[in-house]
Amino acid sequence: MKFLIRILSTILLNALLLCSWSHAKNAELSTTLYNGLKVIIREDHRAPLAMVQIWYKVGGADEPEQLLGISHALEHMMFKGTTRVPNDELKRINAQYGGSLNAFTSNNYTYYYQLFPKDYLNLALELEADRMSNLYLRQQDFATEIRVVMEERRQRTDDNPQALAFEKFRYLAYPTSPYRNPVIGPMSSIEQLGLNDLQNWYNTWYAPNNAIVVVVGDVDAKQTLLQVQRFFGDISKKNLLAKPTLNEKINSGYRHLDEYSHIQVPNLYMAWNVPSLVTASQPQQAYALSLLKNILDGSISSRLNSELVRKKKILTTVNVNYDMINRGDTLFSITAIPAAKTSLADAQAAIEKVINQLKTELVSPEELQRVQSVTLSQLIFSQDTLQGQAQLIGSLEVNSINHHIIDQFPVLYDSITALDIQNVVQQYFNRDNLATLYLQSEDKKPKPKETEVAEPPVAAEDIQEINP
Repeated sequence: MKFLIRILSTILLNALLLCSWSHAKNAELSTTLYNGLKVIIREDHRAPLAMVQIWYKVGGADEPEQLLGISHALEHMMFKGTTRVPNDELKRINAQYGGSLNAFTSNNYTYYYQLFPKDYLNLALELEADRMSNLYLRQQDFATEIRVVMEERRQRTDDNPQALAFEKFRYLAYPTSPYRNPVIGPMSSIEQLGLNDLQNWYNTWYAPNNAIVVVVGDVDAKQTLLQVQRFFGDISKKNLLAKPTLNEKINSGYRHLDEYSHIQVPNLYMAWNVPSLVTASQPQQAYALSLLKNILDGSISSRLNSELVRKKKILTTVNVNYDMINRGDTLFSITAIPAAKTSLADAQAAIEKVINQLKTELVSPEELQRVQSVTLSQLIFSQDTLQGQAQLIGSLEVNSINHHIIDQFPVLYDSITALDIQNVVQQYFNRDNLATLYLQSEDKKPKPKETEVAEPPVAAEDIQEINP
């Protein structure tokens, strides 16, 4: 009876979520201008606001070794003014009219957003079109801002043992892919960047045919498109360079690294090389991996939390991450902190044991329905804000995935079977496809073995011939 009640509850939750999903869909317009600019406009009239995002298809993974961190550095300089809106006027204008703005650089893209009351939508479009083509880079601004970037690097990575270890771990987890490089760049690379480098990067990649404009809010889609054409339509397209391949080797052998730092508790990092929705030979692999994430760590009743944190108390915390929206092959990663008196090796073995059970035992119908509901609810709730809607649309499109797939997500997730999940576990979760890093305190670091001091060699002239 309890099992039946849970099944009925899950079915009811799915029905409610699908209902919410259908209500969440609004009028939408999508097109590409003659200069190659992709434009997506979605109406959402719940609040008198308009979110404007512009996504450039360039990020850390596109950078040559001598220019690592340049995409992020240019993101900072994009707020320093244009020939029409100099200095910090962009920020002042945005604040004056009740807006907010920010930006973010990833491996695959750099995106900027402005949120305004709907009456100032045209102002946001004009400002973004202006800095797409009229950025004014000055040495005095660069000298100041590159120091800001360096300080960001120090605070977020160099002075953070966990972040620094994770950066090293990515080099281990990605044997060949450019995803192994930090988006902010190593300090040695940041120090070598010059103003001309940023100008060339801007001239190369900031173009309408390498960008996507996403508008979500209390707008009229057709009228908004006319305004986008008005402000962006005359910007010329550019000849774009080829981008690097982002495929990664599978089963390249087990990789492990021991790191030591001034920390109080040890940390375990584990990652398997897996495909994304873009690179998967069969799309259901990506959806199965997404469901697997929630099987292992979707709630307090998920397997790792239930078995290793709450029941056996082998771990104190555990986190599983997999993002199928990615331009290249990606990682299925697990980070964990073992409980006191549990070694990192034992914690790793316990996690692998839980995963290996999925190779021989199918997920029950009850558990599968639960994680499908959890996955779908997470997706729907993430779309409750204007920024959430625009961000999902933009992240899909910038990674060469048609955003209309959003409408198919409920059916696609619902179509995944227990066998699909078992197949991806059997294919990808093996020792030869695993990378691990143990981060431990300095006092656990093995001391170098004492070596015997060898006697100095005897010079030939000091050798005395002994006659019997």
